[in-house]
Amino acid sequence: YYEQDFEMTGRCHPNALVKVLNLDGSVVGSWWAIGTLWTGIYHWIPGFKQKRVVQVVNGVESAPGPVRHFYISLAVPVVGKPAHPAESDQMLEITGLYSEAVAVRVYNQGHAVTGHMTGSGSSRQFVPAQPWPHENRITVTQQLGDIVSNPSTPVDFIARPPVPQLIDPAEGEYYPLKFELSGTGVPDATVVLLDTDGERIASWPVQGGQWYGIHTWSAPGFKHKQLMQVRQGIESRPGPVRGFYLRPDRVEILPPTNPAMPAQALTVRHVGSGNVLLAMFDENDQSVPGVFSEEGSIRQFIASKNWAKVN
Repeated sequence: YYEQDFEMTGRCHPNALVKVLNLDGSVVGSWWAIGTLWTGIYHWIPGFKQKRVVQVVNGVESAPGPVRHFYISLAVPVVGKPAHPAESDQMLEITGLYSEAVAVRVYNQGHAVTGHMTGSGSSRQFVPAQPWPHENRITVTQQLGDIVSNPSTPVDFIARPPVPQLIDPAEGEYYPLKFELSGTGVPDATVVLLDTDGERIASWPVQGGQWYGIHTWSAPGFKHKQLMQVRQGIESRPGPVRGFYLRPDRVEILPPTNPAMPAQALTVRHVGSGNVLLAMFDENDQSVPGVFSEEGSIRQFIASKNWAKVN
């Protein structure tokens, strides 16, 4: 096997003209000898070759020599090194390809990598079908017919983990202040719940590709949150923003003394902080007019009129 531009050499009559021939007698190329040594460089098409040589001395051509069989190999491709850390679906730039006809194969630590190849001519772009693992050593070969190039120089890189998946909370759904979040991720990674400004809220380990975590939120309302995961110190990109609602805790009315006073004040506890609107309802879900005290997690309610005998 030889490279496409290898140097041919041989011995001949002093200062002869040496011709390399195809089997049909057509001339591939010719070179003058210096002394008894001739050398010649020709740009070959990859593949199997059968050639002969003749020499010309004083205008007289010799008989062709024996047929020589040899192979022209393909050049070794070149893989561009991605930035650090590489993206989980990092595209690889491959150059140094012979033509559009070659088949290009990508290997990671010796194992074939499936994916999508684009481009033409002397370059291709390769995107893997699955996210890259943490550590990668990439080599590439090109093949034309039965001729396969040597593997490219290995390119090593570290890849980000892919964006983890958030199953709960679901978009636009309602949840209590304390509930279990869940989703999927990369085994042995840690998922991190983020505020939209990047502030870390909580984190949980991924086990067997699944993660679960209970978080207690400080206040009810509409929330916008994101998720990322960290694998061996390398962070994924933040996932899409998820919007959901948190309900206030259920308030509790403490039973009054029995019998209660006609204008009995009722004590209500577990009231949330912030701008909370409270309303009192009777057994028929009818609003009870009255006023609540203004602050704290424990409030007093005084009805606008005396209570009925049975309430």
